[in-house]
Amino acid sequence: MYGIAQSRDVRAAKSVLSNVMVPEFVPQRGVKIQVNEAEAAAAAAGGDVDEMQLDSIAAALPERSTMAKLSPVEFEKDDETYAPFSSVHSAWVVLCFLVWVD
Repeated sequence: MYGIAQSRDVRAAKSVLSNVMVPEFVPQRGVKIQVNEAEAAAAAAGGDVDEMQLDSIAAALPERSTMAKLSPVEFEKDDETYAPFSSVHSAWVVLCFLVWVD
């Protein structure tokens, strides 16, 4: 799917997942969370976006021509018999269970 090689080896998936480092969540100080529509609209109008930071991130992105070409796969989302969708979902459930068990 999408030109990415698939693997159904649970041990290999578990090995990869065991090497994933998830940093501990530390909330940032000074962050204002909008709790209603009025506050969200005011924040959006306020322009709290750092344009220089966005420009530096955009400049650091690789050229589009060097990136892998992805092409979407057409499928009927409500068709439970569609094998690739079924196996992806099943693999996701198994991986989540394995992480939970460990």
